[in-house]
Amino acid sequence: MREVADYVDALRKGVDLLLDLKAGRGVVIHHDDADGICSGAIALEALRRKKMSADSICLEKLFPQVVESLYSQGKYCFFIFTDLAASHAHWISDLANDTLTIILDHHQAQNPTNPSVLSYAPDLYGFKGYEDASGSIITYLFMKILESSITDLSSVALVGAYEIPGEIRMFNRIVLEEAMAKGLAKPKGRDYSLLIGSSWLSRRRFSTMLNILGSVGYYRGGVELGIEACLKGPSSKIGEAVERWEAERKLAFRHLLTRLSREGLNQMRYVQWFQTEEFYGMGSKTIGNFCSYLRF
Repeated sequence: MREVADYVDALRKGVDLLLDLKAGRGVVIHHDDADGICSGAIALEALRRKKMSADSICLEKLFPQVVESLYSQGKYCFFIFTDLAASHAHWISDLANDTLTIILDHHQAQNPTNPSVLSYAPDLYGFKGYEDASGSIITYLFMKILESSITDLSSVALVGAYEIPGEIRMFNRIVLEEAMAKGLAKPKGRDYSLLIGSSWLSRRRFSTMLNILGSVGYYRGGVELGIEACLKGPSSKIGEAVERWEAERKLAFRHLLTRLSREGLNQMRYVQWFQTEEFYGMGSKTIGNFCSYLRF
């Protein structure tokens, strides 16, 4: 399809700009959910194989104060945002000055206002970000141009894409077919089983594992374990952490549900709210997951 070719050409231009830097340290800033962890892992591994240095920062949310501080330090010669930042391209453009900044995200997007900021959000190229690609898929497509050897991570990209509902289509489909051709993905029921490291796991289970590591374990090294799982497969140590934190989350959910069923929510004119200490030590996404659970 011509539109896909145009998009790939645009990715290639960004890769060329990145390669033109030749030296200097960059930073990969990624989200803390399964898609974000997969995206971060793919980007960091591709840069490592290309012998390009980059730090890793995982954010629960794109806090302006954090991003402003990182740019103002003058420490990094390039920024790569994965699975976040597309909707904040305007104020990132104001901060970036002439620092090469690449946004590999699939969320609702703004056009950058700075030529040093390149956003590859599908919405900006005539595609549908919530249907055609995940952050991990966009990151994989970009990084495969940078470092062709990362085709072994196509299965990791598909884990991140599990959050996209409905039929696997467009860029997600392209990567799925590539992974199947390499023996890294195979049909399983209504979805697919993926080879991560030396382990076969369903997309659903691996996605769940990463979401637990990134949310419940956010302040306890869970994100680092998630990246390790993406690149090496889920070790027994990682499996034990997931099992422990999954049980911890279920217990917190159960305790809070019991209390709210007894006490009810605090009612205001337009807002219902509750106060809790059940999620102490966990990432804030866990509270959001509970609120979604409570609503539905």
